[in-house]
Amino acid sequence: MMMGLTEDVAGADAAIELDPEPDPETIAALNDRVYGYPGSFARTLRSLRGLDACVAVAGGEPVACALAHHADGDCHITLVATLPEHRRQGIASGLIRRLVRRGRERGCTTTSLVATRSGAPVYARLGYRDLGAVQMWERPAEG
Repeated sequence: MMMGLTEDVAGADAAIELDPEPDPETIAALNDRVYGYPGSFARTLRSLRGLDACVAVAGGEPVACALAHHADGDCHITLVATLPEHRRQGIASGLIRRLVRRGRERGCTTTSLVATRSGAPVYARLGYRDLGAVQMWERPAEG
């Protein structure tokens, strides 16, 4: 489902330790682990050029990430992933809030994202609203 927001993202930030220099390999690896597509994101995400990246760490290890792409005044959030044992702690929400604030600093007046069924309630609590369904097609992994 496509979701959007024109106001500030709701809620207060949780204390999150951030990786000061996130790289595409870390973000790809987190998404591969969380979404169960071994190597798929790693094959696709080669650069963070043009993207704003946040990676949360705990105990020195990456546990969650999110990216933003700024275009035509919209801060589009993508590749949000949190390891299962670190969910329900406000980490992904905190990353999204940071990215949206940075988007606003760069002139964005809206924010959007595409939500999975499991992610939609998280984004709704942040103030995003449903803008309609998005049909996505995927080719199953070989083997």
